[in-house]
Amino acid sequence: MLYFVVALSVLSVVALGDQSKPVIHLPPIVLNVAKEAASTCLKETGASQEVSDNFFKLKFGSDPDSKNFIYCLCRKTNYADEDGHLNEALLTLFEGNEHKDAVAKVIDTCNKHQESNKIDTMYKTVECFYKNTPVHLSV
Repeated sequence: MLYFVVALSVLSVVALGDQSKPVIHLPPIVLNVAKEAASTCLKETGASQEVSDNFFKLKFGSDPDSKNFIYCLCRKTNYADEDGHLNEALLTLFEGNEHKDAVAKVIDTCNKHQESNKIDTMYKTVECFYKNTPVHLSV
C-alpha cells in the first residue's frame, strides 16, 4: 500500500510542481514500484510512453489514453479504489509530516468528485489533489 506516487501522484506520483510548496522525497522502493506499475499500465492501456512521462512531470492530459493511464496507475499502486477515489493508504506517504492532516482533508474534499464514469472520476480526483495538496512528492 505504500507504493503510490500520485499521486499524486497522486497521486499524487507527483514530481516537483509549485516551488512554494514543501517537498517530500519518495523512498526509492516507492518510486520503483510506481515505475513498474507505469510500465504495466502502458501495456494494458495502449498509452504512449509520452503519457507516462507527462504524468510524472505533472502534466495530466485530458485525452482518453492519459485518463486511462492515470486510473490504471492509481489502481495498480493501491492508492485508489475501483470507483476512482483516493484511499487512506495514500496518507502513509506523509507519515511524520506536519502536513498529514491537511493532506487528509484534501483527499476528503477531492474524493467528493463523482463524474459519469470511474475513469473521469479518477482524473478529476487526481487533478484536484495536485492543485490543492499543501505539499508535493518528489520523484
